[in-house]
Amino acid sequence: MRHRFTALVIAGLLALLALPAVAAVADCELDPGFAPLKALIDATEGPDKVGGCTENPRSNPENGDSLQHTAGGLFVLRRSDHRAAFTDGHRTWINGPHGLQSRLNTEQFDWESEPLVAASYIAQCANGIAVPEPQDTPRLVSDCAALLHGRDVLAGSVTLNWHPDRAIVNWQGLTISGSPLRVTALIIGANPPLTGTIPPQLGALTALEELDISASRLTGPIPPQLGNLANLRLLDLRHNQLTGSIPPELGALTNLVALKLQANLITGSIPPQLGNLADLDELDLHANRLTGPIPPELGNLARLEDMILDHNHLSGPIPPELGNLANVQEVELDNNALTGPIPPELGNLAKVEELDLDHNRLSGPIPPELGNLAKLEELELRYNRLSGPIPPELGNLAKLKQLDLRHNALTGPVPPELSNLPKLRTLFLYGNDFTGCLPAGLRDVATNDFTTLGDLLFCGD
Repeated sequence: MRHRFTALVIAGLLALLALPAVAAVADCELDPGFAPLKALIDATEGPDKVGGCTENPRSNPENGDSLQHTAGGLFVLRRSDHRAAFTDGHRTWINGPHGLQSRLNTEQFDWESEPLVAASYIAQCANGIAVPEPQDTPRLVSDCAALLHGRDVLAGSVTLNWHPDRAIVNWQGLTISGSPLRVTALIIGANPPLTGTIPPQLGALTALEELDISASRLTGPIPPQLGNLANLRLLDLRHNQLTGSIPPELGALTNLVALKLQANLITGSIPPQLGNLADLDELDLHANRLTGPIPPELGNLARLEDMILDHNHLSGPIPPELGNLANVQEVELDNNALTGPIPPELGNLAKVEELDLDHNRLSGPIPPELGNLAKLEELELRYNRLSGPIPPELGNLAKLKQLDLRHNALTGPVPPELSNLPKLRTLFLYGNDFTGCLPAGLRDVATNDFTTLGDLLFCGD
């Protein structure tokens, strides 16, 4: 048995904070889900231990637990493990895997779920100072307790001014808003940088819309409990030293607009569950140590504008499903270990302005469908294993400013259609095996490598 405060205690304290003294309800009925446990307790402790119900069943809006007061205490059907429990305020009875068991409220059986917030912090935050009038804002009390519980783990060697003797509205990095009041933003700057780890207790801040702890020195994994933050729109943990994998639970954050995890030490694969983030417009995972394939489910991100996956160790093919990203403007897949052909479906990216696939192991021809990318300004394909000719359709890219095809295995003539590119300012072709002559219209390209193309001359010279 572990000596920890349990979620049951928290639920009970929140319930007591949220309501005035419980009055008897003459016509109340005990929730059928509590009846088996009551029968066991009656048989061992006597019928007076639980007593009759004093209210009808209700739900704890904070965590989804079912609650019902009785003359002797409180029944809870815990959402965390779907087990019924009863507490008299001192002891807890649970019908567990070994039958009816009881323990002190300050203890926890080894098979029980880990509590997210310890009840002692609930009591501290209900002191009338950290949260004035706590009986009117029980959810803000819960937010306060979660932050106190995780404070020292998050801060590390830095001191945060989160303390029960200071009003929570004056705590560093918090935004308190809404009706009733809740913690809706946690934004902590890098001066000084935090040196701890991300505490799972942040997953209890269920009204949180912004979580930004970027440019610090945080280590350790991303807690899967952050997947509980159903209202979150921004998750910014970039430029830390986070390790471990991306929790698939983040795929439950269906209101998320921006996921920024770049410049960490994150390993493992990209969870396909991220394809569930229907409102996401920025996905930035670059400069980590991610491995495995790009999930085709990312093609479901209909509102995505920026897909930044470069400088990882991703492998396998580019999913053709990425061609479904109708609103994407920037696709950065460079500096990975991607293989196979460039999917012609990428020619469907009607709004893309930058397509960067360089420094991979891509093979096969350049799809002529890329000539359909009417808004493309930069096409980076250098350092791959592409073969065949340059498609003349690339001459349709009226907004193209930079074309980099260096160090592939391209052959054939340089198509004269490239002279039709009115905004082309940078063109790199060397490290291929072109033949014929260079289109005369390319003479005026500001940045080029024509002197490295050996015997190739401009047509007409």
